[in-house]
Amino acid sequence: MLLWCILLAAAVITVLRVPALRRHWGVGGSIALTALRLFALALAALLTLPISLTTPHTVTQPARVAVLLDVSQSVDTAAWRRATQTVAALAQKHGDTVTVWAFGDQLTRLVPSRPPPRPTAMASRLSVAVRQLVDTARPDQLVIIADGQDTDPLPDATVIATLQRAGTRVIAVPLPAILPPNLQVSVSPTQLAVFAGEMATVTVTVSGQHLRQPVSVPVSVWEGQRLVQRQQMRVASDKIATVSLRLHPTKAGWHRYRVEAAPLSGERWRADNAVTVAVWQAPTKLRVLTVAGQPTFEFKFLRQALAEDTSIEWAALAALPDSTRYQQGSSNLLPVSLERLAPFHVVITLAPTPADLSAAEAQNLRDFVQAGGGWLLTLNAAAVAAQIWRWFFVMPLQVISLPALAPLQPVADDMLGRTLQALPPADAAWALQSRTPAQAALKTGNRPVLLWWHDGLGKIAVLGVDGTWRWAMDAARKGEPPKIHRHFWRQLVRFLADPLKGASQRWRLTSDTDDHTPPPEWRAEPQPNRLKRWAQATGGAVLPTQRLAQTVTAPTKTITIPQRRHLSELPLPYLLLIATLLAEWWFIRRKGLL
Repeated sequence: MLLWCILLAAAVITVLRVPALRRHWGVGGSIALTALRLFALALAALLTLPISLTTPHTVTQPARVAVLLDVSQSVDTAAWRRATQTVAALAQKHGDTVTVWAFGDQLTRLVPSRPPPRPTAMASRLSVAVRQLVDTARPDQLVIIADGQDTDPLPDATVIATLQRAGTRVIAVPLPAILPPNLQVSVSPTQLAVFAGEMATVTVTVSGQHLRQPVSVPVSVWEGQRLVQRQQMRVASDKIATVSLRLHPTKAGWHRYRVEAAPLSGERWRADNAVTVAVWQAPTKLRVLTVAGQPTFEFKFLRQALAEDTSIEWAALAALPDSTRYQQGSSNLLPVSLERLAPFHVVITLAPTPADLSAAEAQNLRDFVQAGGGWLLTLNAAAVAAQIWRWFFVMPLQVISLPALAPLQPVADDMLGRTLQALPPADAAWALQSRTPAQAALKTGNRPVLLWWHDGLGKIAVLGVDGTWRWAMDAARKGEPPKIHRHFWRQLVRFLADPLKGASQRWRLTSDTDDHTPPPEWRAEPQPNRLKRWAQATGGAVLPTQRLAQTVTAPTKTITIPQRRHLSELPLPYLLLIATLLAEWWFIRRKGLL
């Protein structure tokens, strides 16, 4: 405060002396001398104020280096051991600036005095470890010694942004990876049902991963402790080998089959080498009842096609001219009646009219379908004229007559349509249009002529085609068996039939909820190019293990830091003050006052 008072008094005296100086030195001299003195007083006042200036300062210091070591099982043990020896030497020599970290399923910092853990981790979370390490230690250089495998990958953009934000340069040291061979078995379907006398066909798929060369793998099918069959399959790496196996249950009920591939030498994960298949065999063969008002050619040829199939037990019911019904078929199914449909799996009503069936029999058919049976209704001109579908269905069905010999095309994307072959034209066909959901399995152009849908536990199908018996006659004229006619009717009957009809347990789950896929550490492919991309994006390099020691030897970095200094600590104000005082002294001496 005293200094400020003195400076203020000096400034006032300087201003008051201006008139006297003007008389002796003139206007110019008085102004110059007053300006020099006031400038000197201002400099002295500035030195007393708390004013500081920021100046850049360059500092050279050791760089922080972090070494990230892969300890997962996929890394090659010999190469990993050589790399750890180099890392241990670096950590001992530059212990203050080099830190060593290990990653597998988690990131851990290693103590230099202790050996690193052996590569036994079941995961390799590379990108997550890089992000955690950079956020925690913020190193200037990050040396990544890994095989490039990442079981929990983050996007490259995220990792690179983290590295660039921290100013971390990546030195990548790729290591070779050794993944164990693995076989994976799958079966389709895993649950299926057949009738007595039928065989269940399943497709077995075996894929191999990380195989050095194609191998021959024995695939066995077991039922309990009994070996059912065995077959050799040739499997190559990243290739799929398939084979169809036929299973023949020996009795009615559920059968549990285990399809397994023999493990390979060195295969660590074997939980996916076997798959369980459940097969239900019905207590009887497929039983079909064919009902017709009159024994037409359609009825006779259909009955013949069913009778020639040894896997089908059939019965036929038709009316005589005096309206009495007669029966034919397997002896164990006779006598038959539309009031007792429980023994059958499928009922085919060939173009009936209201006079052929009573209301009670029509209701029995509906109840039969609800309980799991299959029902096929065919049409002809008389049935269409009588609108017979109204006798059975509540659903609205519109029937439109089509030209004769209309072409028939199976619908490939339909469950039933894909089982049908190409068919020749029929004598008559009617397009079927339903306002309720129904699947089209056979079409003429864009118009369906075969519809099916689920009803309760069973299925219903309506066939708007008449005259399929001519397919058999055409084959006979050529001296050929009626393959097209037989295949069409047998596929249609087999589709509508449910072997589980009447079973107390309709499906048995065969697969448990456990995940049988190998751990990510044994199936994730190494990506050493990711390490290269990270190094290029951060201005780093990709080095072999041999050059690691030379690259990380005593690394330093030069940084510029701001330095704040008080104005009184700078030489410039004092130099200006001295220069001002010298100028004033020289000016006074020149005037001859000294």
